[in-house]
Amino acid sequence: MIYPLLALTIVLNASAQLILKKGANVTEMPGRFGSEWFHSFVLNPYILSGIVLYGLSFFIYFRLLKELDLSFASPVVMASAFILVYIFSASLLGETITLYKVAGLALIISGLIVMFAGR
Repeated sequence: MIYPLLALTIVLNASAQLILKKGANVTEMPGRFGSEWFHSFVLNPYILSGIVLYGLSFFIYFRLLKELDLSFASPVVMASAFILVYIFSASLLGETITLYKVAGLALIISGLIVMFAGR
């Protein structure tokens, strides 16, 4: 049961980041921090959805920490979410794929393979 929860946490975390990016792209943010900024933030459905997804991810991750070592759970969640964000930010948001990003992604995937092999 722990690995499906781990996968769900990763997907929720990555989804939250992608949705927040979409919200940032479509929101006019006033220069000063104040009531206008707060209203543009609170009324944005993308930002609210991203916050909810982060919240769900947090509660599931908190549950995972009861079962998994932090030295395993944290790198796996962060690295896996990074991989998903990279793939989907390129495919859904049109962000640039570079050789350096691909090389970094390969290193991260290699690190995950080593982490799981040592488990």
